[in-house]
Amino acid sequence: MGKKKPNRHQSGDPSKQTSPSPLARSPITGPSGFNYSHFPPEASDRRSQAEYLIDKILHGTPDGRVDPAISENLRHHLAENAGDPERALLNHLNEQMAAAGMPVDAAFPEDLEVDHRDEPQDS
Repeated sequence: MGKKKPNRHQSGDPSKQTSPSPLARSPITGPSGFNYSHFPPEASDRRSQAEYLIDKILHGTPDGRVDPAISENLRHHLAENAGDPERALLNHLNEQMAAAGMPVDAAFPEDLEVDHRDEPQDS
C-alpha cells in the first residue's frame, strides 16, 4: 500500500487549505435546542420565519408530502388572523400540539406583559 496523501483541510501549508463551503453553516440553536440554521438567511425576523414555516406547512416537505388536514387548519388560522401570520402560526401550532395530546400554551412575549394601570398605586 502506498502512503496516503494528507487531506487539504489537514495540511499545514495555508496555500493548500480550503475554506469550508459557504453553504455549510454552523448550527445556530436556540434555548429550546431548535436548529435555526435551517432558516434561509433572509428569514432573520419573526415574520419572515413564520412565513417560511407557513410555506413549508402549506406546500409540503422536500419530498412533497402535505397533510391536507393540517394545511386546512393552518389556512383557517390564517383567515382568522389576516395580516398577522405569526399569530396564525402560533395558534395553529398550539392547536396541533393539543390535538396530539401535548398541550402547550405558547404565547408571544408581548402577550405576557402585564398591564399595571389598574393596580392600586402606593402613595
